[in-house]
Amino acid sequence: MPNPLADEARAMNDRQLGEAVNEAYRELFNLQFQKGTRQLQDGLAVRRARRQIARLRTIQRERAIADVLGAPLAPSAAPAEAAVSPQKRRALEARAALEAKDVEAEEEATADAEADDAAGDDAADDQSADEDMNEEDGGPAVGQVDDDVETDDVAAEDDAGTDDVAANGDDSADADDSVDADEKAD
Repeated sequence: MPNPLADEARAMNDRQLGEAVNEAYRELFNLQFQKGTRQLQDGLAVRRARRQIARLRTIQRERAIADVLGAPLAPSAAPAEAAVSPQKRRALEARAALEAKDVEAEEEATADAEADDAAGDDAADDQSADEDMNEEDGGPAVGQVDDDVETDDVAAEDDAGTDDVAANGDDSADADDSVDADEKAD
């Protein structure tokens, strides 16, 4: 004997069927709430709601099995959506959004690194050109220090300090004399 409620549900596409299941669950919740607060007039309404949910979910399951086997039973807009619960669908969408952001961030980082490398190559070319120009003048290259000049100055200062100590033999007296001489000069 044909069931008009089941025939009506089979005529729906997968998206409409999923919405009908969600609506049936909401209706069952409201009926159970009314029953708990003793406001429910029809005692069989909860039973009918449960049976409607079972009917709709059975049709969803039939379609999922048919899709796996490769023979769809009814017209479907999105066969994969019928087999996925709304919570699972939201989780999958959130995961896809996060993965898209990660891929976008990686692409942006790669593009920035390539831009930095290109800018670094230009700066290195400019610096080598400056170095070549200074070497032609006979002076030290840019960023380099003439080591010979500094080494000679430091060695001369060290020699002067050791001569004073050797001549007097008393380090503390030498230090006091040099402090007094500095104060007089000021």
